[in-house]
Amino acid sequence: MRQLKPQALERRRIDILGLLVDELTLDEAVARIEEWIKQRRETPTTPARRVVTLNPEYVMAARRDPELQRIVNSADMTTPDGIGLILAGRILRHPFRGRVTGVALSHALAQRSAQTGVRFFLLGAGPGIAEEAALRFTQLYPGISIVGVFDGKAGPEGDAESLARIRAAQPDLVLVAYGMVKQDRWALRNIEESGATVAIGVGGVLDYVSGRISLAPPLLRRLGLEWAYRLYKEPWRWRRQVALLGFVWAVACQSTINLKNFLYQKFRAAR
Repeated sequence: MRQLKPQALERRRIDILGLLVDELTLDEAVARIEEWIKQRRETPTTPARRVVTLNPEYVMAARRDPELQRIVNSADMTTPDGIGLILAGRILRHPFRGRVTGVALSHALAQRSAQTGVRFFLLGAGPGIAEEAALRFTQLYPGISIVGVFDGKAGPEGDAESLARIRAAQPDLVLVAYGMVKQDRWALRNIEESGATVAIGVGGVLDYVSGRISLAPPLLRRLGLEWAYRLYKEPWRWRRQVALLGFVWAVACQSTINLKNFLYQKFRAAR
């Protein structure tokens, strides 16, 4: 993985239907997170950070919930996870340079851990899944530092026990796998109190790493069709895919509005 200089990490964000999404590559995301961890180690009073991995379903949920929109837009990094966001960027004439999924980001940071000494804590998923994911990570990336695992509870009632375990383990990075929305509410409540530097909401990443759920074949991932493979494997998810239709319609409407505004400005300038 190509290493980037800190001065190359200026933040740029793209507005997708009111949600501000970082315009960055996977390498840049990893470099920024590693820089945060370095800063915190040198200056313990440096604020903790939150990373949101955003997909179209999440965008539509946040458009209906102002509080959730604030949680996303106040995050220190919001990555374009779903292929729908990449396509929306193109349609809205603000293209992303890359897609940064929770799966790719987790693997990239795990791979770097042996060199950087970044300490991981795996939080969430179902009973036993975090342990299985930790074992698989150590097989894939010898030297990775996983200092703790715990399934815990996503709601406030589970915070005390989760925080006690995380503080005792002293990780730099917490991968929070409670699913969309719940994991980011957890991070907002707890990352500063946990003593860790960064919390990343990773959704089903631990299920994938553990092998409980299979990843889509490489070709489908390259084409951005993971959602179709997941729907094939788990047909009960069809209701969640309805949000994609709403997202497509909303992007199309926003594109039309943008075009009308552009033509109006051109008309006024020509008068």
